[in-house]
Amino acid sequence: MTVITRAEGQTVDALEQALVGNALTGELDGFSAEDREEAARFIAEVAHKRRKGNVSIRLESTGGEAGRRRMRLGIINDDMPFLVDSVANAIAGRALTVHRLLHPVVCVDRDDNGVLQALEPLCDDKSRRESMMYIELDRADARGRRELVEDLQAVLGDVRAAVRDWPQMQAQMRQDAAKVEDPEGSALLNWFADGALTLLGYEVERPGEDSSGCLGIFSIPGAPTDKGGSVGAIRYSKPAARSR
Repeated sequence: MTVITRAEGQTVDALEQALVGNALTGELDGFSAEDREEAARFIAEVAHKRRKGNVSIRLESTGGEAGRRRMRLGIINDDMPFLVDSVANAIAGRALTVHRLLHPVVCVDRDDNGVLQALEPLCDDKSRRESMMYIELDRADARGRRELVEDLQAVLGDVRAAVRDWPQMQAQMRQDAAKVEDPEGSALLNWFADGALTLLGYEVERPGEDSSGCLGIFSIPGAPTDKGGSVGAIRYSKPAARSR
């Protein structure tokens, strides 16, 4: 039997309460007390050490009767928009079914090395908030597991870049709107910037020149890719330039 310290036990208890506290209808069906404790221990291990700005991911196969064997996935990240949809799309892109998804957002204290010291329910201090996902899904072979983790890392990197640069992309789109002579075109860009469009990436391309002004997903080295179906971009014309 694994022996855990009192502090670790308190963390597991807090995580168990967080996992089930705001679960959606049906997410706890067939989720026994033993299952809940095991899930909390798993998430505690994934969350044990993480530095701000990084994501911690663990994917492993679990037991079960023939025909119902699954995997469990733990993802610990800074709290930000689009996480659940992006993760779900990446999983769907691998033709895997999600059977349970629990997503508490909690506040944590970590030491200088990123080791988890304490955990509490959602608080007002956004800098302490972390997204903790526990997902049960169809089982995949070793290669499939490795590729899914790679997809998730790429997609969550895209999300982080888009969220980080969102205010700059909104400001840039408004600047571009002010330069458009056509009133309808200008109004359209302002409408997009005001929230009618999810801004994921921005860059300017000119013939014979390297791209410039890269923000969001276009700031990530290499060509943007649609991994898991979570990223995309639009293009619109500017004088002597093209943005997307």
